[in-house]
Amino acid sequence: MKDNSFTAVLEIIGINPFVFVPDEILEDIFKAAGKNKSPVPVKGTVNGKEFKQNLMKYLGEWRLYVNLLMLKNSPKE
Repeated sequence: MKDNSFTAVLEIIGINPFVFVPDEILEDIFKAAGKNKSPVPVKGTVNGKEFKQNLMKYLGEWRLYVNLLMLKNSPKE
């Protein structure tokens, strides 16, 4: 799979922070994973820190939930 990069605004549902992944990147992820049903394992970096996480579909939208380790040293704005 090719390397993809995007910038996203952190959203929050209840206490769960997440980002929406752009459609063109979702297509690449589904193709590489060989599936488009939740959960889809992904890996990447946030602020230079590596992560492994599952991409989840919830209420018809794909979300990458962000945990506290992924947010460490993030800007506080």
